[in-house]
Amino acid sequence: MNIDAHAHITGPLELYAHFRSISSSSGPAPRPKLPEFSDELMEESLKGHLAEVADVGTDLQLVSPRPWAIPTGDR
Repeated sequence: MNIDAHAHITGPLELYAHFRSISSSSGPAPRPKLPEFSDELMEESLKGHLAEVADVGTDLQLVSPRPWAIPTGDR
């Protein structure tokens, strides 16, 4: 079994924009509304990633957010 122990979240650009809006806040502020995107857009944004995972024979991925996407990652 091939396990990728260092994988990150993949998604549409709207998801990354949402993460950036959270992490760019410099003080108390209302949490931005979650972006809305279709299942088709999510599927399209994952095609390349899933193809790469399949090409290298990965059976299992341990997934975590990208470090810059964690609101407390800079502490």
